[in-house]
This record gives sequence, structure tokens and C-alpha cells, in this order.
Amino acid sequence: MTTDMTSGSAYRHLWRYALPLMLGNWFQLCYNAADSVIAGRFIGAHALAAEGAAGPVMNLVILAISGVTVGAGVLMELCYGLFIGGATALLRTPVVSLFVTGPSAQAVVELGARYLGAMAVFYLLPAFTNGFQGYFRGMGRLGVTLLGTLIQTSLRVVFTMLLAPRLGILGSACACAGGWCVMLLVEVPLYLLRMRGREGAA
Repeated sequence: MTTDMTSGSAYRHLWRYALPLMLGNWFQLCYNAADSVIAGRFIGAHALAAEGAAGPVMNLVILAISGVTVGAGVLMELCYGLFIGGATALLRTPVVSLFVTGPSAQAVVELGARYLGAMAVFYLLPAFTNGFQGYFRGMGRLGVTLLGTLIQTSLRVVFTMLLAPRLGILGSACACAGGWCVMLLVEVPLYLLRMRGREGAA
């Protein structure tokens, strides 16, 4: 079932559409805050600084992937994810060094580059998750996108708490990948069920 936003109260439709998106963004911000607390307490000040230096680059990459996946198909998402991941991996050290200066800069740049390099490997995952999120948003199924985001961010916090003390900054990157994988495990079956339902109706 799709939502017809052309009939009925425009304000009601806008709120029903915007509220899950706002909550999803809020959950993402909560994860970022929790990740910073965990990195600072369990890995150390250099790791927190490295994540802070890599953060703007990661946000730009994720926003670029999100922008392309809004209207792109799976093949385009895959190609773009590979391109962005490769470029990020190749340029990670010079880019992170743009954000860091001072006596501890070298240690922070090394950690930030390691973190960004690991994240570059995982950038294919948000290409897919954002593609499915875009599909469900387009169908008006915002409850699915909110559920996926809630599960993903909650598990990323748990994974970060478990992995960061053992793996350091790479544990934070692996936690992101774990959250994205679980999000796919939730959304792909829902997508397949929806496609089967459409085939049965045709």
C-alpha cells in the first residue's frame, strides 16, 4: 500500500512523513554521541581526536552516497560506493591531516587514517542501506525506515562497546559495518516481501 499525499490534510501528511525522518536523524546523532563517549573512555584521547578529524570526511562521503542512492538503482549504488570507497582509501592520510595540527598531530592522523581506511572498505554497505531506505521512503513506508535506523544505531552502540576496547579505533569502524549489515538483514526481506506482493497483484 502506498500513501496518497495529494488528498486529505497536507499538514498531517507532512508530519506523518517528516516525523520518522526526524526521529531517525535523532537516533543517528545519539549513536554519534555514544561513539564519542566510548572512544574517549575506552580507546583514548588520540582515538577520540582521530574520529573527530575523520568525522567530517565520513559525513561528506555518506551524504554523497545518500544523494546518489535516492534516485539510483542498485548497480549505480554499487559503482558509486566502490568509487567513493576507493577514493577515500587512497586519500585518507592527506585528508585527515587537513583537520589536525599540534604536537600530537602525527599520532592522531595515523589513527584517523586507519579509521577512515577501514570505513572506506565498508562504504558499500550504506550505499545499499540508503538505497533501501530511499525505496521505503518513496513508498511512504517510513515506519520501515525508522525501524531500520533504530535497530542499526542501537546495535552500533552495542557493537562499539564490545569491539572498541578490544580492537581500538578499528572496533568503531567494524561496529558501523555490523549495524549496516543488520539493517540490511531487516530491510531486504521486507523489500522482497513487498516485491512478491506486487507480483501477486499483477
